[in-house]
Amino acid sequence: VEIINEVNDASEKRGKKYNFRKQFSQHIERNILVKAKVRDLLREGDNATTIHKILMDTKMLSEKDKSTIDKIKINMPSLKEDYLDGWKQIVSAVCDVKNDESELEVETLSSHLREELKIQIKRWDGTQLPFTLMLKREDAKFSVKLLIWGRYVKRGNEYFDSLEEFKNDSNGIVEYVEWEDDGYWCSVLPGGEKNETHNLYKKCWKDEAKSILESQLLVENKEGKTLLQLINDKLEQA
Repeated sequence: VEIINEVNDASEKRGKKYNFRKQFSQHIERNILVKAKVRDLLREGDNATTIHKILMDTKMLSEKDKSTIDKIKINMPSLKEDYLDGWKQIVSAVCDVKNDESELEVETLSSHLREELKIQIKRWDGTQLPFTLMLKREDAKFSVKLLIWGRYVKRGNEYFDSLEEFKNDSNGIVEYVEWEDDGYWCSVLPGGEKNETHNLYKKCWKDEAKSILESQLLVENKEGKTLLQLINDKLEQA
């Protein structure tokens, strides 16, 4: 920061010839140093949760504090920009598929304090198993969900028979359970996934997300077959 400030001061004194150097140093400060500071801040203790709560209601803040919070808000990581590549890598590795558009179909959702990265594996859809692998952020925490649209498991839907057959053949692994109060999604696992949440901003988030997804897809039934193996078996039959 001191070096950049010195560059800015020197550029100011030397006139228009050094405007580009000044602009470049300001870009580094704004887009690299500040972003790094914000990420370090979010990783410490309960800072991330505290900041997200403040973002919900800034009425009680002074103008100076509002300015600081605005700077933090602008430089906070977003799922789509900062985590999508990592989530695709995780899904690709755990499910043993290519990390490209031929295999993965991506959908994103963003709102004020909630974001979702949803991935469908295209070959699974060909087996009439249109499961969605979701990385969800709510406040400062992330969770990993294996879901299916609720309408797909309603009698009369084109996927219903295949999904019911898969559930019955899973020997206790699969149960389509309405997810929270959402109304749109069902969990694929009995009783819903473990409600594990972790600090999204920690450097180890990828290891934690991969571990959770593996615990869901590699769960074994009484015959020793994992959910992922059952999906791949159905893929081979198709």
